[in-house]
Amino acid sequence: GESETARSLLARSLERRLVADGRHAYLLESKNLKTGLDADLLETNDQELVRRFGEVARLLMDTGLIVISIADAVEMTDFKAVQTLVHPAPVISVYLGERAGDASPDADLTLSSPEDMETASQNIVEELKGRGVLAQAIGRRQRFQYTNYSI
Repeated sequence: GESETARSLLARSLERRLVADGRHAYLLESKNLKTGLDADLLETNDQELVRRFGEVARLLMDTGLIVISIADAVEMTDFKAVQTLVHPAPVISVYLGERAGDASPDADLTLSSPEDMETASQNIVEELKGRGVLAQAIGRRQRFQYTNYSI
């Protein structure tokens, strides 16, 4: 689909939106693992990288976090393996691209390249609510501050 930069911007926007809504979310990128957990892999071992990615995602989800990732972390051929590792937690695939016709048939949601990442991330949140993955927020909106940015 879309360039890694656009996907990364959308993923970060989605993470900010979820946290601002009072939800615990984390953007798990492959570079997070390559500089830490995967640093001991001297050779590229795709199966082990996917297994470790899936296990970290599962551990984060077990703590109640919503895990967001972009396709650079897991190739589509390995997507099913990650789904199996995190089962029974739902995995929603979003395709971001210039033309909807290029979308993966496995994508749960297809977005054309958005001009406004905030609107696109809100569309994803609404889709997640519509599917029953996210509950509707109740009560007053809280203010959260994480690391270097305030929401």
